[in-house]
Amino acid sequence: MAKVKVRIRGKNGKITTTKTVVPPPKPGGPSGKTYRTPRAEFRAEYMSGSKHTMAEGTAKKFHEALDKAGEYMRRYEGLKSFAGNGMKMPHVERFVDYLINRYVSEHTGRPLTDKSIKDILGQFRKVLLVVGKEHMLRDYASYDLKVTREDLERPIAFPAEWSTERAAFQARMEEKAEWIGAAAELGLAFGLREQERIRSQDMLTKVNGEYFATYKCGPLLSVTGRQLTERYGPTFRDRLELVQEGKEYLIVQGAKGGRNRPAEMYNDVRRAAVERVRNYIQTHKAEHRQHMSIIPDRFSLQEGRDRYGDAQEKCGGTKGNLLHSHADRHWDAQYLKAQGWSDKEIIEDKGHSDPRKIAYYIPRK
Repeated sequence: MAKVKVRIRGKNGKITTTKTVVPPPKPGGPSGKTYRTPRAEFRAEYMSGSKHTMAEGTAKKFHEALDKAGEYMRRYEGLKSFAGNGMKMPHVERFVDYLINRYVSEHTGRPLTDKSIKDILGQFRKVLLVVGKEHMLRDYASYDLKVTREDLERPIAFPAEWSTERAAFQARMEEKAEWIGAAAELGLAFGLREQERIRSQDMLTKVNGEYFATYKCGPLLSVTGRQLTERYGPTFRDRLELVQEGKEYLIVQGAKGGRNRPAEMYNDVRRAAVERVRNYIQTHKAEHRQHMSIIPDRFSLQEGRDRYGDAQEKCGGTKGNLLHSHADRHWDAQYLKAQGWSDKEIIEDKGHSDPRKIAYYIPRK
């Protein structure tokens, strides 16, 4: 994985620089073979593996952007290659126009938000970098995309009836499957992202300076910092200093960028949500024996994530009506603020490292 400096040209000709991470090309360079689609060509000639050494979430976004760009170039421009003389700047300009003015999401039936378009173009820029055509994509302001920090930091103003609507949504999720309902309850209690709520079930505590943790929904056992690091990654080790004597924590797994973390079970709501997930797994061992997680063994992680997302959509949950994991995170952050938590504590609980992120959750007076 290579970190490279990118030069981005604005509409007024001004050049700005930034850094990004791009997948390394396969050893030996392009083979010269002809492929049926641009995305097939890119995967075959430039990717060194299925995850190409990126973090899981970044890899998923990269694949989605590659698919959208590749399908557009094949379907609307008749191209079979991103590289060589196949793709020109007008193709890129028309692709951006397609995302802004013509693309409709197959999941929601609505146009993409500026933030979603920015995410796609940010990953597509990596494709252009690898094939040596990064100059073809201008900065976001050139396309009139409102994606500055000020644009994106818009805390949600929840209507008075939101709690009632969220409870009705929870009931619909319970009807889909018990494991889906348990994951939704856990997600609301802790303000977890979708992947975090279907992968988290283990607990951590500290007694007399010694750590005790469960593993794969097992009993609390003595564990060292090194063992925790091996299980949950180096960023989890760095967050162990947040663990206070005598308090209980949920070990949040599947976090964005691999930043797994302990989240304090500070009230009965959080504690009950964790106990429900653990009890469900332990009483349904025949279906969860292999991984001992909330996802049934018959599903892979990706399939479990898709099942949860499909259930959420079929139950009427969207970002627009605030019945979504995104809204759950904002709700919990604002609730923690009302309980007297500091901005730093809230940011840590939500898994961020940048203190400025608090402006994304908490309205400023």
